[in-house]
Order: sequence, then C-alpha cells, then structure tokens
Amino acid sequence: RSVVVGTPINQLSTTELNDSSNNNSNMESQFQLPSSRKITVANALRKTKFSLVPSSHWLSLGYDIEYIRVLERFQHSLIDCIRRPRRNVQLQPVDEGGNWLFGVQILHDSQLMGLWKYLAIAILSRDDCYIDTLNITNVQLDATVMGKLAESLKQRNLKKLILGNNSFGGGEGLLFAADVMRENVNMKSLELHFNIIDDLDATLRLAEVLGGIPHFESLNLRYCEFGNDPLILSSLASACNSVKFLDVRNTNVGSQGATILAQYVASNPSSLETINTMSLTMRTRCSLQMHYAQTKI
Repeated sequence: RSVVVGTPINQLSTTELNDSSNNNSNMESQFQLPSSRKITVANALRKTKFSLVPSSHWLSLGYDIEYIRVLERFQHSLIDCIRRPRRNVQLQPVDEGGNWLFGVQILHDSQLMGLWKYLAIAILSRDDCYIDTLNITNVQLDATVMGKLAESLKQRNLKKLILGNNSFGGGEGLLFAADVMRENVNMKSLELHFNIIDDLDATLRLAEVLGGIPHFESLNLRYCEFGNDPLILSSLASACNSVKFLDVRNTNVGSQGATILAQYVASNPSSLETINTMSLTMRTRCSLQMHYAQTKI
C-alpha cells in the first residue's frame, strides 16, 4: 500500500483505519477503539508505504535543492516515528549525518498535514506508547498540528517537552504546552526557547498547569521575547515553586523583570539551584543583584 503524504486520513484504509460506522472518523474515535482494533491500526501504519511530497511542490514555492533535501529528511523522521513510536521523539531539521541544523526552520505546509495526522493516530493506536521526551525544534507549528498532537499525547507519561523556534502565533503554543502538560502530571522539564511569549491569558493558563505539577524541575526560556506586561514573567515564575533550574539567557527581561526574578529567587531558596542570566544586559543583571540583596535584608 502506498500513501501520498497529502492523502486525507480517512482514505488510508476504510477497513483498517476508519470505524466501519463512520467513514469520516477522526482521532477521537480512534482513541475510543478497543485494544484489538488499535493493534490493527498500528500494524496497518507499520506496513504502509508513505510517499514524500513531490520536489516539484517545493520548487514551485521557490525553495532551493538543499532546503528540499532537509524537508525530505524531516518527512522521513515523521514516517519513522509513525511506524515505530518511541520514547524519545526528535523532530527537527538535520543534515545528511543526522546532526541538528541550528539556522534552518521547517516551514509549515498543508502538504505535510497528512504525516502529522498519521503521527497522532500512530501514538493513539498504541496503548503502550509512552514518550519520555518530545523535542520539536526549528519547526513551524500550525494550530491544527498542535491540536492533533495535544489530543494524542494525553497520559503518555511525558517528562520533557521541548518547543524551540516554532513561530506559533499569539498564545497558541503556550496553550498547546498547557494542554500537553495537564495530561502528563509527571512532567519535569519544559523548554520554550526562541519563542515569543506575549499573550497574558495563555501564559496564565500555562502557569496554572505548571503550579499543579508536583515534581516540575526545569523551565528554559532562553532567547524568549516577553511582552510588555510584567505579569507574563511573574506568573510563570510564581508557578514554579519546586523548580531547580531556570534559564532566562538572552531574553528581553529589563529592570522590572529583574525585580520579579529577584523576588522569585528569594522566595525559593530551598528548591532553586541554578538561574542562568547570562547575556542579559549588564544593567539588568546589576538590577537583579541589587533587588535580590534587598529582598534578603
């Protein structure tokens, strides 16, 4: 069986992937299938031969050959995860040797939606599919993609979520992180590096979830750009009562943010082991030290 990446999910196999009572069954109905049916779905996905998006599509968008090769390797990574869900999921642009490409981002394209949907169904179809780490870095995440993944990642015993340079708009990415973490109470680490965090309502939702995770240890916000509302940073900091490591390197934290961080450090002397402020402006770092000294008086 050969399936083109852009094929709608309900066309993969009406006998193996769809509920016989509903030819337009979605991921929610797959999640509710009995275990024997899920096994059938998982086996069908392992045997399916996926076709990559044709190079002509990428060329029509003006992409050069080198970037098209990166996109092809990324599609192979998705297909590999669909066929064999694993505990450590790494979805990021890589070179021919499998090394992460720091300066390259996988742009969202509707032609890739088929693979994202199959990945979500592959996870849902495996009752024994537990994921320790999900790393999606330098990949532009569309709201639809995040919605599919959030549903599939419920109760997967996820411990580390890495979202880096995803270009998600507004608070969509923060809400995605909140949805995933709410259903995985053993989470220990969240990374949101190289993303914009400027939606207060979404930040408060995420902070509420973080505050309810008993053994959460690490929050990485390096290179994040915060909005002008100081409540964005303070809500995240105040939610991390048990965190051991906080990274705010190369962020736009100013003197007001320094006050917030100093108060946070002073209020968490027993749990916090490291706060990384490297590459903040000298003025901000001095302000942080000054406010921290005042809170200890």
